Amino acid sequence: MELKIFISYYSKDSQKMQMLKDLIDESIDLTPIVIAERRNSLLPLTKKVEDGIKESQIIIPILTSESISSQWVNQEIGYATALKNIRIMPIIDNSIMNDLKGFIHKEVDLSYNFQSFSDNKRKESIHFKKCITKLVNDIKTEYNIESRTDIREEISNIENTNFFFEKDYFKNLKIYNPKTQLNLSIMPFFKNSSGILNFWANVQDHHNLIKPSRRKLYIASSFSNNYMSEPNIARYPNMWAIYRETPTSTNRNGKWIFSCNGVQNSKTTFESDNLLANGWHLFSVEWSIQMDFIKFYIDAKIIGESPFSNWPEVFTMSMYIGTWPDKDPKSHFYSNISEPIFIEEIDQRIVKEIYTHKPDSN
Repeated sequence: MELKIFISYYSKDSQKMQMLKDLIDESIDLTPIVIAERRNSLLPLTKKVEDGIKESQIIIPILTSESISSQWVNQEIGYATALKNIRIMPIIDNSIMNDLKGFIHKEVDLSYNFQSFSDNKRKESIHFKKCITKLVNDIKTEYNIESRTDIREEISNIENTNFFFEKDYFKNLKIYNPKTQLNLSIMPFFKNSSGILNFWANVQDHHNLIKPSRRKLYIASSFSNNYMSEPNIARYPNMWAIYRETPTSTNRNGKWIFSCNGVQNSKTTFESDNLLANGWHLFSVEWSIQMDFIKFYIDAKIIGESPFSNWPEVFTMSMYIGTWPDKDPKSHFYSNISEPIFIEEIDQRIVKEIYTHKPDSN
């Protein structure tokens, strides 16, 4: 069955709307309806709203200090209430609970609440994500809707990290040897608005050998070449990569690097010139559009952090493990690498927890 969910929100809460929309989109039988994204020339906005609510089975108003006074949000709630056959499942900022009036007020069951933090938007986003995850999971349970089975969920799509690690997932972590599996590719995880993408990579002597000229040995990489015919853009548009820049006579330690860019030449790059001992090391990239950051970790220690910028914009190509997309042998990592460990929940403790579960040394 297809269940259509109308999202009612105020424009200043668009980031929260996007988080909810992305979460609903993860289930093939759930369809989010966002009126602002519907294009229908000359059709009055009121008509678009009415039609969107009529075709929905659920309306989710996002009620915050901004939206509580919005004429549009209140009218959408009122219109849905009048239709009788539409469920209203509001998400409410705890700080406005005493200010609620009309169809939604504190004397009724309001199960989906989050805590706002005017001085810490990242913390607020984490609370909001937990709230909407609970709401969407309850909808799936009540309507017997299964989550879409895709590679992200097969690897790790979690609401609670403690539950995740109780699964003994790391005992079954797949290890790839790119020397023999260079064709291995996966769809990009970084199309999500937030997440943590982790790879275990086994560092060996050859990664620290001094070479006449630098080489880039890739743990994971992706780029989209669909803009290559246009001038004055990045050499590799929409690039994302974690790699080893080998030592040379002028840089005897070499570098471990994360780098990404969109269509333009500007890049976001973090580098470490620390030599890593032989053995398994964890490489993690954490990002969030809503909380405006990109971070790069090695072994749960942060290497660099910046505002969210230069992230890939188009996702027409797959990601490759252990090589650059052209599969040139000069770019091969030539050592074991784990399958990607992708987690949508943003929390630094996750990286630290993953680091305590190294793959077997063999």
